[in-house]
Amino acid sequence: MADLAGAYTPSVPIISQNTNSILRYRATYYNGTTSINIPLVKGLRYIVYSLVTTGNAISMGFGQVEGTITDTKFTLTTLGSAGLDLSAFFYAAPFAQYKEPSDDFLYFIIRGETDSEIVAAIADFKG
Repeated sequence: MADLAGAYTPSVPIISQNTNSILRYRATYYNGTTSINIPLVKGLRYIVYSLVTTGNAISMGFGQVEGTITDTKFTLTTLGSAGLDLSAFFYAAPFAQYKEPSDDFLYFIIRGETDSEIVAAIADFKG
């Protein structure tokens, strides 16, 4: 499903518009309070297409313990009224990182403020 151009192979897959549409359609909605914790699977990349939270802060990364990020890949904090809707942001630029499961990294974690509700649309991609 990944398109690779010529003899040069980038370190991350190039996803065509058709593949992108299929992945968006296959996205699974996850929800949680304070954090969403998805177990890492070797060779499987998680792509975040949408994210909404009732809090003012969100972080994404990897960790060994559910809810505790030790390798942060994305953080956003805003001031003002409660609630972040990053659906348009991630629709335009989906978030994708890969981390090999190990003793130090067992989960892909989306963490918000304490007691904040989080809903995320995430597709898995092997490639």
